[in-house]
Amino acid sequence: MSLSWPGVEVASGAGENAGAPDRRPGVVVVGIDGSAPSRNALRYAMAEASRRGAGVRLVWAYDPSERRSTGQGGGADASPSLVGPSVELGARAWRMATGLAGADPRLASVPVEIRVLAGPAAGVLLAAARDADLVVIGRRSRCGLAKALLGPVGLHCALHSEVPVVIVPADAPAARNR
Repeated sequence: MSLSWPGVEVASGAGENAGAPDRRPGVVVVGIDGSAPSRNALRYAMAEASRRGAGVRLVWAYDPSERRSTGQGGGADASPSLVGPSVELGARAWRMATGLAGADPRLASVPVEIRVLAGPAAGVLLAAARDADLVVIGRRSRCGLAKALLGPVGLHCALHSEVPVVIVPADAPAARNR
């Protein structure tokens, strides 16, 4: 698996896609936030990218105004820098992707790019998907009538995306994510 942050190569070599020289490899964008639904979405996106011979662009949007503690002292009064959350969330995204690739050999050859970006999730996802073939997001589990409704990010992406959007249900079994 090849993992990278824009401008920073994390790992390279494995996972290079061979294809027709006149066609760019496809890109599947997936929005993640560390939750179980976003892991389901990532699993679906990686399987779909493997099937298409494409790469995956993991996008983790965060609110820069939220105060974060990295566990290195300072607590709630610590003023976060934009670098701290990016590195922390990028590392979490990397662990999610490598964990899935380690559990399923078919996913190990999928090139993965990680983008940790400040801003509202829906807007960040749509901006990151401008050159993509597909956007994948997870949906949180709901009960009753609310189960038929999309959340605000899913709804915004479904209504405004220029590319197809797949919304993976929270309770989707792993076997369906192929």
